Amino acid sequence: MDDKARRAEELLEERSRNRKPNGHTTVDEDPAAAERSADAGSAPPVTADENLAALQRMAADFANYRKRNDAERADFARFAKADLIAKLLDILDAYDRALATIPEDLKSSSWVDGMWLIERKLRSILEAEG
Repeated sequence: MDDKARRAEELLEERSRNRKPNGHTTVDEDPAAAERSADAGSAPPVTADENLAALQRMAADFANYRKRNDAERADFARFAKADLIAKLLDILDAYDRALATIPEDLKSSSWVDGMWLIERKLRSILEAEG
């Protein structure tokens, strides 16, 4: 019983020596663990401000990505539209040549009037699209 009492007193004294002013106690580590933590602890801990700055950078990077992606999509649509217009212009030119070769006796028929109407609509669409 004497040994147990002595050991309890030693533990109490050790804890009172390790007690911080705020009332918390420190944990004793073995020397190897203390050395490892000293090596690993060479990098300072990340603060809330650093985390906020990193998050803001990430948000800005994502916003820039979205803008860049939207611009690329708009460019693709513009080029696809230009390609389609070029193809339709070829068709319109061929249509004009066909209408120019209609014989005089057929120019008054209703289907020729429909052909001219289609030509005017196609031309107005191409003019509206640029």
